[in-house]
Amino acid sequence: MLDWTKKKLVRKYHYTNIGDDRKCVKSVNINGRLYDKHGVDCATTMVALEYKVYDPSVKRFKTAILCGIARQNPGDIVLDKELGIEIATTNAMINPIMVLEYPKHPSERIIYYIMSSYVLGLPIQFVKTATELKNEGKDIRQYSRNINKDYYSEYYRELKKYLWNSNSYARR
Repeated sequence: MLDWTKKKLVRKYHYTNIGDDRKCVKSVNINGRLYDKHGVDCATTMVALEYKVYDPSVKRFKTAILCGIARQNPGDIVLDKELGIEIATTNAMINPIMVLEYPKHPSERIIYYIMSSYVLGLPIQFVKTATELKNEGKDIRQYSRNINKDYYSEYYRELKKYLWNSNSYARR
């Protein structure tokens, strides 16, 4: 039995599939018929906290890895990687989904393989469309769905301002 009062954080790892292509197909049963539903799987972030923990039974320190997970809300379409890492870190400390014990430090590659395998094995949960949310009676304003659609016009205005100012300096 590990003595968690004598622990030291050694490393912190994180894995996320936010930047991956998460398009997928899932079979659904509607009115007794099987259909293929196409969509985008919710983004998942996983954090592994590697601790050096004292084991009194063998009178030495062991490596313990606590893993936490954060999944995208199906109503949100705007993602925040830093928020996902923060939530997954909190979950790793408060309610870990797995605890791995090693007699010595495992390689980083093994930890990333474990995290990516776990995330790939999670059940598919699609990001919901605005119509799906409305059909469920939910207010879409409660979710993070506003993508800055005015980005290019704002960029163009800033560029025009910059060029105008640089041209005015050249004329002097």
